[in-house]
Amino acid sequence: MKYCRDKAEVDRLTIWLTQIVPSDGKLDIIMITDKQYENIVTLYGERKIARENPPSLTLF
Repeated sequence: MKYCRDKAEVDRLTIWLTQIVPSDGKLDIIMITDKQYENIVTLYGERKIARENPPSLTLF
């Protein structure tokens, strides 16, 4: 991730990256504003551990 101060800086960076990206490479550039970044929600979940069924009881 690279922070750019304004659209002009993004444009300069895009031109530079266009010149160095490999011919068989792929590069995606996503531009978001500070406000959009501020509103990112990150969710973390707990890893679920599979439960084993208890052994069956035998009644006599």
